[in-house]
Amino acid sequence: MANLTLKATPRLGGRNHRVGDNRIVERSDIALHAIGFATEEKPAIEGALVEVFGIAWPTSKVATCAGEARALFLSPDQLLLVREGVDLDQRHSLPKFEAVGYPTNQSDVWVVCEVMGPDVLAALERMCAVDLDPAVFSLGSYARTLMMHLSVIIVRHADDGFLLICPSAAAESFWHDIVLSFEWVQP
Repeated sequence: MANLTLKATPRLGGRNHRVGDNRIVERSDIALHAIGFATEEKPAIEGALVEVFGIAWPTSKVATCAGEARALFLSPDQLLLVREGVDLDQRHSLPKFEAVGYPTNQSDVWVVCEVMGPDVLAALERMCAVDLDPAVFSLGSYARTLMMHLSVIIVRHADDGFLLICPSAAAESFWHDIVLSFEWVQP
């Protein structure tokens, strides 16, 4: 029998694209974990967030973050933990959370694209019904919405930068739509 070794690869091959002064990047260094929990375990999950990552409990519209970790409140019994700087081969379980909840590695189910640059708002408003004006959608804000008929989580992580988290099965078409939207707003 052959001795095979599997090697993790980014869904979009680690694409990094420029449109004018804007960048669109597949972020394959981001690990995603859904953490489900029973309602009575919420205090224990809160404690684990603080102990392991130094993160307070997020609100339904604003993520909490510390260092390279960010927590998003998805429902009364589920969080999404977004951790940057994680190597594809080093995504692992979250033992502290396994004792009080149900963490599930979602990194292969979603693809994360980072969009940034001076035209980011103009490009995203063509695709997204959420008001992304910084006065309304400030740093750390996030929303679940539809973009080009796909369920997407959008997170503002910089003044001119957003993370777009979409189902990996639609990664190619979503990438195409993002690039096209940026091309349309170029002078």
